[in-house]
Amino acid sequence: MSKFSTYLRNLITDSGENISSIARSIGAERTSIHKALADERILSYKTVQSLARHFSLSIDERKEFFRLYNILLQGEEAYNNRQHVCNLL
Repeated sequence: MSKFSTYLRNLITDSGENISSIARSIGAERTSIHKALADERILSYKTVQSLARHFSLSIDERKEFFRLYNILLQGEEAYNNRQHVCNLL
């Protein structure tokens, strides 16, 4: 299980909402969220933004949420390499 899906699962659990109501609220497919939680699909950036708004994430929580999303998109090694290059510049 990816760190992103674990983080998302914790947000959903902590909210006490079910996936269907969250999906309706953000205008996403319920199956997309289920598949993202099972690491079978990567959510669109728009959906991730909607989830961050839905859960009213603080700036630090939002930063971590998107960091984990970027790691999921790029792979952890590529993400870390890019961060090292950015830090050098």
